[in-house]
Amino acid sequence: MDWSQASAQLEREHAERPVVIPGPQGALFGIFTSPAPNVPPAGKSVILFGRNRWQRDRMGVDTARLLAQRGFSCLRFDYHGYGESEGPNTVMRTKKPWRDQAVAVIRFLRETMGLDRFVVSGFCFDGLTALSAFQSEWHSIDGLVFIAAPVLADTLQPIQFRYVGRARNFSEKIQVFLKLPVAQKLRIVEQTMRRCSERTSAVVRPALLAIAKGEEELRLSPAFRKSFAALARSRARALFLYGIDDNEYREFQVAERTLFAKLDSETCARLEIEIWPGQLHVPQATGVQRQILTRTVNWIETLHPSYEFLSSQRLSASNL
Repeated sequence: MDWSQASAQLEREHAERPVVIPGPQGALFGIFTSPAPNVPPAGKSVILFGRNRWQRDRMGVDTARLLAQRGFSCLRFDYHGYGESEGPNTVMRTKKPWRDQAVAVIRFLRETMGLDRFVVSGFCFDGLTALSAFQSEWHSIDGLVFIAAPVLADTLQPIQFRYVGRARNFSEKIQVFLKLPVAQKLRIVEQTMRRCSERTSAVVRPALLAIAKGEEELRLSPAFRKSFAALARSRARALFLYGIDDNEYREFQVAERTLFAKLDSETCARLEIEIWPGQLHVPQATGVQRQILTRTVNWIETLHPSYEFLSSQRLSASNL
């Protein structure tokens, strides 16, 4: 065990305090972790979005304390209807992220603690909620970590294409499908829909037809497009993180071919896209999630105004 690391985490634990945040549907309960006093302050507060504040295997807790050791204050909280927070437990829908809760948390930190610069981070739906905060707070957010989130208006994951040759999995089938002539794609859409329930067909058929006709931009979730536009006009940096075998990455490639392709070079330089081998959208895989945690903490630290100094200090200490 690295006892110095364990001791530092314990100090951050003792420095934590509960907060009650006025939310749109009742009180939101969270934990605020103050930055370590023995490192230069980052001047930024990191908001960790998750359906409960500890997340799987207490990764939300570890992320907050690790970032606090590097000079960031952190807030993790329960959504309405989760953990201790008040309000209804509503169904999460990727095309309707919970922006009102994200904005409520930012305004609470600004009005009660005097914090005015923020970094937001989230996995899947939580990433969409983090991104949605830019619609109202684009001027106050310095960074975003957006991990393995779906971005289409109607996800194609439930559909199993049975008419695209010998492709083994959904990702391969999508790739084969996209390369077919338009007329053949349209025939496959109709064949596929006949095997679906009436309800599924009504939801998915427009998205498949859009793919077949090449109208990819129409398929992106309006909420994602609006939030992305706010991110682009901000000065924030962002990390978009996916696994190459994630179905969610197939969706994100639509955004790469459309929204990202239209950005100027200065904006593109702020928005990093990082693709890992294998899958990242596997919440039950604790090992993968731990790797994501490490990458998230290390990337957010690059937003620290004294990042180069802190990095050189750690490098010197490791060589002793």
